[in-house]
Amino acid sequence: MTANKKDVIAEMDDTVAVMQKGEVVEFAPCKQLFDSPKHEYTRRLFHVRIDFNACSHVAG
Repeated sequence: MTANKKDVIAEMDDTVAVMQKGEVVEFAPCKQLFDSPKHEYTRRLFHVRIDFNACSHVAG
């Protein structure tokens, strides 16, 4: 599954892989990954807030 919301991931999967540029950079049990991400990219992802409404003007 591909997802970008931690709450959705936590309910759907026991283990999580974080990918950057098509490569897995971190793979861990969900709780461990959320409580203590090891990779800098994972830590940055967890601090990002995506506003999908801001993209509503893009033609689809």
